[in-house]
Amino acid sequence: MVKRLLYERQYPLITSLDFHLLCGQAAEAVAFHCEAHHNNEVVVEEWHPPTFEGPGCEKRRDLRFSVPLSAPTWFRKIAGTSMLRLVDEHRVQLSAEGAMHFSSAPRELVPVGRQLPLYVQTLVTEPALMEDGTRGIRV
Repeated sequence: MVKRLLYERQYPLITSLDFHLLCGQAAEAVAFHCEAHHNNEVVVEEWHPPTFEGPGCEKRRDLRFSVPLSAPTWFRKIAGTSMLRLVDEHRVQLSAEGAMHFSSAPRELVPVGRQLPLYVQTLVTEPALMEDGTRGIRV
């Protein structure tokens, strides 16, 4: 079963690069996982390369974290854990037009490293004209 969620927001007076610089920080990833999964033991690697070398370039990093295993008690006993250990590969691509594409592909660290049925994509476009006439981005 595929579940799709569409979320759109507008942020006035910033560029897609500003958005990435703010939201792409390691502290933001830790804060997200602390709030979403009640887990602050998140390992966030540095972006490689650290900066965009130009339009059409890509940066990537890995995050390692744990999330509660949502399964019946009998399954958790068989699995021997109540937590899933994950690694999440983040990629950010910058287009020549200034749009930014973010993708997240989490997978299990143990036992076999198979791909989870979850993939997150975010497209940040600019410039967008806000309702008040100012320029900003659309996410």
